[in-house]
Amino acid sequence: MLEFVGIVILLTFVALSIGLHEVGHMLPAKKFGVKVPDYSIGMGPRLIRWTRGETTYNIRLLPIGGFVKLVGMFPPARESDAGKTGRLAEMMQNAREDSLSEVEPGEEHRTFYSKPVWQRLIIMLGGPIMNLIIASILFTVILVGLGLPQNSTSIGSVVTCVPTQSDPEGAGTVAGCGAAGQTPAMALGLVADDKIISVNGRTIAQWSDIATSLKGAAAGDVVELVVRRVDGTTLRESVALADLAYPELDETGAPTGVTLHRPFFGVTPGVEWVQQPVSVVPRAMWNMTVRSFEALSAFPAKLLGLGQNLFSSAPRDPEGPISVVGVTRISGEIAASDLSIRSKALEILGLAASLNLFLFIFNLLPVLPLDGGHVAAASYEGIRRRVNRFRHKADPGPIDTAKLLPLTYAMAGVLLLSGLIVILADIIKPVSLQF
Repeated sequence: MLEFVGIVILLTFVALSIGLHEVGHMLPAKKFGVKVPDYSIGMGPRLIRWTRGETTYNIRLLPIGGFVKLVGMFPPARESDAGKTGRLAEMMQNAREDSLSEVEPGEEHRTFYSKPVWQRLIIMLGGPIMNLIIASILFTVILVGLGLPQNSTSIGSVVTCVPTQSDPEGAGTVAGCGAAGQTPAMALGLVADDKIISVNGRTIAQWSDIATSLKGAAAGDVVELVVRRVDGTTLRESVALADLAYPELDETGAPTGVTLHRPFFGVTPGVEWVQQPVSVVPRAMWNMTVRSFEALSAFPAKLLGLGQNLFSSAPRDPEGPISVVGVTRISGEIAASDLSIRSKALEILGLAASLNLFLFIFNLLPVLPLDGGHVAAASYEGIRRRVNRFRHKADPGPIDTAKLLPLTYAMAGVLLLSGLIVILADIIKPVSLQF
């Protein structure tokens, strides 16, 4: 049941992200007078439909995208293109006619192509910027509202027995700890949430201070310990560190046959949630942006490797591409895990925030049919017009993006095929997280 809840929650975030992305296009388009006859969340057959003003709003069956129809995305054909025949010319003409089909007489000024370049740039950038705003809000909620889990100076758990090769977790048996013996922490009777105040006279402000205080210590050395117990009392004790024997490993992770030793006390750190200042948000988003660019640059090679991996018995690369299907599955695993509610919220909101930041970056790629392709075309048109004006030449008019349709369809095909490969991988070899 919890897994289903996690899937629904993330799908809701995905739908909101897509819907608000399209709102980011629609609102400035309406503001600048562009006619917007259709707004849809999802693809495929309509499930819900209503009309307000001149715009029909639709909720469609497949939650894999969305669109907003802007009238006049392609300008009419130039005189030099009139009379051209062939499949390519027919395809361009059909696209132009469909683009202008809902332009009523006297509404030519309401077409997308007729608007100034700066307005078209705002309209096309509105969608990605909306995703950036959503990502900013979610990262702020995560870092400033929820905070981040950090090691505290309180004890999270106490290890019962000194770990051995036969009992690496130090859990012991019904008969007890055997020759390894209890850990010093267990022998002192320490419990979770006891707080370590000082070690060898050094005040413990953070968990790493414990290792610093024990630097150079050996098994059998006696340390001075001050602990504030859960009941508020203070414990001051001298305790000898246990001897933890463990195998040396080479660079491949294989044992070398050498046994190493180190001192062992027997506690793990507790976790506290530390809310971050707002100033941390831009830095965190920048770091995530850099990682997203790295992921995009590595995508072709990763996709090729993923395609080959589908037909082999090798495990799937957990750092490879993942689709919405895979992300929602991970969200379900998070919801069904033993993590605290706060940790689950952190993980799921993190997925939604990262998704929106990736959508912002991905949609700005300067290729059609992505928003970045339209931004690049409008920018080129603006530069060309300025150059002609500077050279006292005639206005060249709007750029004819219909001529880019072959490249647009080719890129759409590549994106569709890539998406299908990743979705297939998420079904056949899903990525599974361990919590």
